Amino acid sequence: MAKNINIGFMMVSTIFLTMLIIASSQYTYASQSIENANSTNLNMTNATSASLTQLESDNMSMSNATVPMATMAPTQMGSPIPDGERMFTEDKSNIMRDTNGTLVVEMVQTPKTIVAGQPATFIMNLFSTNSTWLWHSDFDVGVVNNETGERVLTMPNIHGHGGMAQFSYAFPSQGTYKMDITFGQQVNSPNYIKPHDIRTAEFVVNVEEGQTNINTVTNEINANSQPVIKEIPVNVFSWGFEPNKIEVNKGDLVRLDFKTNNDEVSLYNGHGFGIEGYSINVFLVKGTNQTVEFLADKPGTFTFRCTSFCALPDAPESEHFGMTGTLVVHE
Repeated sequence: MAKNINIGFMMVSTIFLTMLIIASSQYTYASQSIENANSTNLNMTNATSASLTQLESDNMSMSNATVPMATMAPTQMGSPIPDGERMFTEDKSNIMRDTNGTLVVEMVQTPKTIVAGQPATFIMNLFSTNSTWLWHSDFDVGVVNNETGERVLTMPNIHGHGGMAQFSYAFPSQGTYKMDITFGQQVNSPNYIKPHDIRTAEFVVNVEEGQTNINTVTNEINANSQPVIKEIPVNVFSWGFEPNKIEVNKGDLVRLDFKTNNDEVSLYNGHGFGIEGYSINVFLVKGTNQTVEFLADKPGTFTFRCTSFCALPDAPESEHFGMTGTLVVHE
């Protein structure tokens, strides 16, 4: 009887000791994971312009370093990047580009002619020299009046998906302005590159004086007497446009009324919409209604697509990369 009690006690003791060892190892692993997470999540979210400048100085030695790229599925590697030359035309926009090591940063200015006091839109694209899509990107933008040296605008922490972000700004007066862009990329979400690889680029824009900004579309409409207004409701969801084929006639004023679903995908705040070769590229915030107007001035068949990542980088083409449609402009 005593022997059985001793054996039972030894078994209970062994089990209890094993549980203590497992719990201890799990606690150690969790502590290390928390420490690593705290370390790897030092990112640009709370950086100010001054701190970005310091980061740039600290990482100057890495400006030409090879940057690891996000792992992409072969089908995604073959999907076209919605860069400026694909989406915009030189007659309606100004496409500026700078190659820095393995990264290409691009700033598209629209309209092509900027008038003081009137808003202009700038689309920033960041991608690799081997045409690889990037997952996250961060931009810090500063605007300096070249004549006075005054910094008229500082916008830190502009975050983009698919390497694309955009903003609008109304320049206070005519003249030449320097656009300072500090940028970096994030791969393998949610961890930023360690150590940080911060790079810079400069672009110059010219601003003209004028009492009014003659909108390109309005100007073209006035040149054509009473164009036909083609109003089309478009439902935007994960992952598609409905309808995904839009047919209009040359000379129509196309009015797309977007209703973007507020669905349950938590990875993004909306979708992009761009028409290749038609100088159209906008961001559609989910849960909102937005209208985009343009004059169908070029006949032909054009692809429109989501231009902002709305799924994981390794998602199948049925998700973000398959979110496309066709615009047909009949002669």
